[in-house]
Parts: sequence; C-alpha cells; structure tokens
Amino acid sequence: MARTMTLPKIGVNMTEAIVDSWYVKEGDRIAEGDAILLAETDKATQDIYATDSGVVGKLLAKEGDKVQIGEPILLLLDEGEVFSEETVIIKQDAAAPAVKAEKVPDKADAAMKPLPAAGVRERKRISPLARKLAKELGIDIDKLTPAEPGKRIVKADVLAYAEAQKKPSYAEQAAPVSGEVLEVVPMRGIRKVIAERMSASNLEKPSAALTISVDAAGMMALREAFGQDGRRVGYNEIIAKACARALTRHRMLNARLGGDGIEVLRDVNIGIAVDTDRGLVVPVIRNADGKTLSQMADELASLVQAVKENRAKPEDLSGGTFTITNLGMLGIEEFTAVINPPECAILAVGALRRVFVPDEDGNPVVRSEMKMTLAFDHRIVDGAPAARFLQDVKRYLENPVIML
Repeated sequence: MARTMTLPKIGVNMTEAIVDSWYVKEGDRIAEGDAILLAETDKATQDIYATDSGVVGKLLAKEGDKVQIGEPILLLLDEGEVFSEETVIIKQDAAAPAVKAEKVPDKADAAMKPLPAAGVRERKRISPLARKLAKELGIDIDKLTPAEPGKRIVKADVLAYAEAQKKPSYAEQAAPVSGEVLEVVPMRGIRKVIAERMSASNLEKPSAALTISVDAAGMMALREAFGQDGRRVGYNEIIAKACARALTRHRMLNARLGGDGIEVLRDVNIGIAVDTDRGLVVPVIRNADGKTLSQMADELASLVQAVKENRAKPEDLSGGTFTITNLGMLGIEEFTAVINPPECAILAVGALRRVFVPDEDGNPVVRSEMKMTLAFDHRIVDGAPAARFLQDVKRYLENPVIML
C-alpha cells in the first residue's frame, strides 16, 4: 500500500528545512534507518533517515525546495507495487501516515466542475509570518504570488516583492545589461538562508553603528602568556570573553524584540561567525559569561572543527544572543556587519595594525591597534548605552586581567 514519509523535526526551534540533496531516486529499495536525504535548516545540515522499508515511488520535493515539518517528502510503495502518473498524490497532514490517491478527472468531469461565482475571490494562502511582514511593510497581499505555483506565500516571497518594488537609480535605468553570463550559481542551501535572513534584517531592523579603536598590547600579551603555558587561546576567544563580561553589565544589548515588547535575556550565548566552503556558519558558545577563557577556547575549537567537517548539531548553531564576526585575518581594517536576527547587536572586528600615536609628551610611538564596530538595533537600544557597552569591551581588552 502506498504511504508517505514526512519531514521530521530535527531541531528544537525548527519549523522548516531545505532539501539540499537526495541520496535515493525513484525505484530504489530502501530499508528503515537508511539515510534518504540531506536537509538544511537555517542552523545546520543533517541527514534524514527512512522510517519504513519499501520502494521509492515518488520524490515529493525537489532539491532546493523548502519543506515544512510534517509535510510529505517521499512516497513509498510495497515491493511489486507500481506508481502511476495517472494518480494525484494528495499531501496530507503529518498525522495521516498513508497517502491518498485519487484518479485524475477526465475532460467530462472537468467540464462539470463549477467555476467560482462572479465577484468571489479565492482566499490567498499565506503564512502568518508572511502576512505580518506584509502588513508591516504596507504590501497588499493580493499582489503577492508564491515562488512556486500551488504553494502558500511565505516570508521570502514578501521580501522578494519588497525588493522588486525598490525604484532603480537613474544609472541602473540607463545602463544596459551587458556581458556574457559565465555561470549561474543556484541560491539554495545555506546561501539561500543567509540571503533571506540578511534581507529580513536590513528590512526589519533600523540599525546604527559605532566604531572604537583598541590598543591591542594587553590582549597580545595575554595570548602569549597562555601560549607559554601550552594553552592555545586565540583573539576571538579573548574578544568573546570581553563581550560576555560587558553584556552582563549592559543587558539591553543581550535582548530581542518579542510580541509584548523587549525581551531581556538571562543567558549570554556568544555566536562566532565561521567561514566555510558552504557559506557563513555561526556556532554558539552557551553561557559564555560563566566560563573561563580556557573553557571558551576549548569549546570554540571543538565547535569550529565540527562546523568545518559539516557535523555540527542544530543545537550547536542556535540560541545565540550576540554575534562576533572577525575579518582581521583577511586584512580588513574596519567594517560594519549585518545583525543576525533576532539578536540586537553584532560586533565586527578588524585587523591588527601598527600605528603611530603620541605619547604623554607628544612624541610619536608605535602601537598595535584594532578597530571594532558595533551594529545595533536602534529600536531596542540607543546610541549612548551602546557606546558605553563598547567602551567596556575596550577596557577589558586593554586591561584583560580585570575580566579574568
């Protein structure tokens, strides 16, 4: 008997996933426990395993499709059973384990089907989040269409419409499109998730940014001292320690917008942006304010290795309350990062550089310095409190003994 397999929940806050790649094809025999596809959430990629045995009759989602939890992804047949293209597979609720097949109506049946009455408009299928965003952006939902016919309108469709409505500049209007396309890279997987989240952040968050210079001599000395003891500690861990300490003093930077107002969070969970072959991934050091620098260094090393080897768990990549991104190793001296929703702020760290500064007598001396730029949600925190937070981070980094 034909039955479906549905997308299971693989993360605490997961509501949907993208089909990255199928391991099976139609006609394959599979057994319970076999890996059938690689699914990607906004936090991680993970194998999905078969919950039954049989023959793959139909793949109900294509690679790159976004699928909701409980939505059927595969039609399974018994041995010897044949799937016919003359049947229509009706996707049922997650509670219904079997798939229902109905014969496609013939032309006579189609002719008998009544048309909608004049003046009656078909109700738009739209997710609650997409409806809320459309209302906030002043978009008429009747003008929205889903990216895939037959599916409901989701947040990405609203963002795409909003982007399309932006009036092009005169230069964009006047300049003809030229040049041969070398390659079209599909927007899927992590790249698609990043695009959606960054677009949402820019549309929803009125952000502001502050930059401060830090004398790096103190953190350089601290790193060297740990190295002499045989303990490897990097600049990211030292900066994360300083931020965790400062966030306990400036709680509004460790907050997010909720349904009833600003939610100030108890846990301080620091995300560290990591560059991978698949795109940007942000592992999270949980309860960073309660950990020693050595503990943070060991944990981050383990998380980065798991991310690089594509074996990080969803819980390793979720629950962040503040993010640090560092492009100093690429020679970038200063930049402003996009806030990682639903967080309130993100700290962008630039390269260490040797600069001349005046000493107490006005004579030029050389010191190592770096610039840090804090981008923050101005709906949650104002410029002065954000500046005081940044000053504290600077103070801890220049005098690290007071934060250990």
